[in-house]
Amino acid sequence: MRKRWLALLLTLVMLLGLSVPALAAETRETDFFTDQWHSDMNYEDMEYVPVDTEAALAEMEATRALVEDEANKDAVLEGFKAACDLSTNARTMYTLASIRYSQDYTSEENFTNMVEAQQAAMIVGDALYGLARDILNSTCASALDGIVTEEDAEYLRDYENMTDEELAMQAEITDLENEYQNAAYVPYVAVVDGVEWTDASAEEAYYNEEISYDEYIEITRAVAKEMNAVLGEIYLRIVDAHKREAVIEEYESYADYAYENVYNRDYTPLEIRDFHAAVKEDVAPFSDVLYQLFYNLVDIDVYYGDYTGDIALDIMDPYIASMSSELYESFNYMRDHHLYDSGYSETKDGSGFSTILSAYQAPFFFNTPTGTLYDLTTAVHEFGHYNNFYWTDGSWYNGSKGYDIDEVHSQGLELLFTEFYPEIFGDSGNFVTVYILYNMVSAIVEGSLHDELQQYAFETEGVTLQQINEKYCQLCKEYGVVSEDDERTEMYGWVEIHHTFDRPFYYISYATSAAGALEFWLAAKEDYFTGVDDYLRFTAQKMDEYGFQEGFEAIGMKSPLDAEYLDALAGELYAIIMGFLSPAPEEPEIPEEPEVPEEPEAPAEPELRYYTVVAGDTLWKISKLYYGTGFMWGVIYEANTDVIRNPRMIYVGQTLVIPYVD
Repeated sequence: MRKRWLALLLTLVMLLGLSVPALAAETRETDFFTDQWHSDMNYEDMEYVPVDTEAALAEMEATRALVEDEANKDAVLEGFKAACDLSTNARTMYTLASIRYSQDYTSEENFTNMVEAQQAAMIVGDALYGLARDILNSTCASALDGIVTEEDAEYLRDYENMTDEELAMQAEITDLENEYQNAAYVPYVAVVDGVEWTDASAEEAYYNEEISYDEYIEITRAVAKEMNAVLGEIYLRIVDAHKREAVIEEYESYADYAYENVYNRDYTPLEIRDFHAAVKEDVAPFSDVLYQLFYNLVDIDVYYGDYTGDIALDIMDPYIASMSSELYESFNYMRDHHLYDSGYSETKDGSGFSTILSAYQAPFFFNTPTGTLYDLTTAVHEFGHYNNFYWTDGSWYNGSKGYDIDEVHSQGLELLFTEFYPEIFGDSGNFVTVYILYNMVSAIVEGSLHDELQQYAFETEGVTLQQINEKYCQLCKEYGVVSEDDERTEMYGWVEIHHTFDRPFYYISYATSAAGALEFWLAAKEDYFTGVDDYLRFTAQKMDEYGFQEGFEAIGMKSPLDAEYLDALAGELYAIIMGFLSPAPEEPEIPEEPEVPEEPEAPAEPELRYYTVVAGDTLWKISKLYYGTGFMWGVIYEANTDVIRNPRMIYVGQTLVIPYVD
């Protein structure tokens, strides 16, 4: 059944103490995007008005009654435009209600408005696509020339309106998601040695040195188990509901349905498993390295600084201008029209997202502060989404060909912004950059891990909560999240990933997009504005023309899913980390080529072997060549400290000893 557009429409609605340095940065002029209309209305002047669903459907029915007479073509066109406006208004009211609920989740009125608006947006949107189908299959089909592309028309001619069964299923899923939301935010209590504990009380006791670290870990694990028991039971019902949804939509598995229809990916759940394997081998080992480096470089004052509200935006302002006049235009529109909320509030629901109020063509950025550096990096991240919304054609039929594309917009900007952290934070600039890199590598690892976990949960017939907890523990060990010799057989923290509940199979988008975003960053390491322009060129592509992998290939870059790219990425990360660990010598000297020792005449298994460095080599690449993994580079380095002064600097012509290892 053809329901992809409606799924995309509803998912798209909800995606998505420091002084500013004195900087008189010039605005860098760029010209990548197509101008769009935007309302001059400020956010606080936008009013939520409940949608009159029956009136909207009646108006569409009046237009449908005209389609069989070609003489009515002009009236049909006007009626269809009016129907588009009705659907746009319904989406806007849902978005507005959702924002208001996130701003005050304690309000029963806000919750009721959000639920009712979601239902109205679904019904009116479904009716609009049905009207488009009937027009395209009628004598008035030419009325939509220039409004609907031929590719979209081909899709719409076969569109099937939602049945009562499908509407009931969506209502059931929405109720389960709301049940999770309500249950996720309550404090959970565990009894340890006769004492009741919550996460908050355990943290306070540990901070006050009333309990040891081991006791603290024991308590938090007990609390996590209590939370897992409640939220995990809800998840099992969500899995069951989505599996029944897949049957209704005539798919063998919900994973296949979600990948193709909800997220519109250009790869399948089966194909992404090669990516999972490559991440485990080539990327996951860097997560722990970057974590340790993060804590070696950490600046507490920087990490726990205040970046809420306008503080983060004031920091970003001159640097956004120096990157692109087009980025700066959308940035100023956001601030001028108060289309953001990233300050403190006790009633915020804990979320962070960017979305668009379609009727006003006005994006909106929302964040719940954490009181850490994360608030600044989140502002950069969400502005990447915001800029994309700002420049996107607001036509009723314009949708993205993949959510992985959307996340590249945000993660790519986060990485490119690291160029400015040395100026913003001085000596702590490297710490902030490592923090970003750690988050990116973690996104690749966590996205892959949770996709594997969800595929397992949906594929395993009659899956139990214990099985999911055991599988999660196994995957955490495989991805290096915990040590392979960790004594646990079950782990419980997966229930804290809200996308696992409200958007099953979304999380892999963070992994693939982070891998793609790193391509722009690596290009920027060679020439900064080349990387920036590659990023802008990618984000300026029409979202409905290119899939995720196609978008990279269209600008001459590799697919981020390519195993060879991930292998090369690991090598680049190695070189960069070496740069943080060991500064370059002031005047590196190319040593004279040593005499190559003669090979033993006929050893059964020689103890040593030799390799001569050629252009483009790194210890990582040489380690991959001889040991099958780059992570043995240290073995080569330790065997050659007489000729290698710095492990990230080896030179053409050097002859290196390559030890045999068991």
